[in-house]
Amino acid sequence: MLPLSLTYLGSSLEQVQVLRSHPLREDGNKVERIYGLAPASKSLLGHEDEGLGMEDAIIEGGDQCKKVNGKSSFQFMNIDPTFNKIFNKAMAGISSLTMRKILETYEGFEGLASLVDVGGGIGRTLNRIISNYPSGEGINYDLPRVVQSAPSYPDTHCFPFQERKNESIQHVGGDMFSSSGFEE
Repeated sequence: MLPLSLTYLGSSLEQVQVLRSHPLREDGNKVERIYGLAPASKSLLGHEDEGLGMEDAIIEGGDQCKKVNGKSSFQFMNIDPTFNKIFNKAMAGISSLTMRKILETYEGFEGLASLVDVGGGIGRTLNRIISNYPSGEGINYDLPRVVQSAPSYPDTHCFPFQERKNESIQHVGGDMFSSSGFEE
């Protein structure tokens, strides 16, 4: 049997379609799983007649998505919803692991009145910070197509008997690479 931490890792990688698994052996209530690469991961290996050739990309450098698809990975997300979904899940997973450790040790958010997360995705990281530091409000700034699907994060810092009128996080759509910063 795999150690519990590897089982969680394997399961997490399966959820974001990096790995696949199937039961190897069932013994009573215990199921041992065997993991293998999902199709998306296989495509990164660069076999002779398929794949993205990640080995070459590591050696040569550059934007492999652009070499294969003619568009940068961020442009490609606009036209491929599956790629966009996988990317967003991966970013959420990385952010969750990182933020937990940061919030355990870093005290620099204490006393902030407001905090802006530029490129904040759906606002999950910002929500985690604001939830731990109730004196602040957050502005989540990302591309309009990203913040469109962002959930609302109600102000969880008011008393239970109060009506929750304000959200603790405001989502703002724009493009940090345009001259105005906001969609025109």
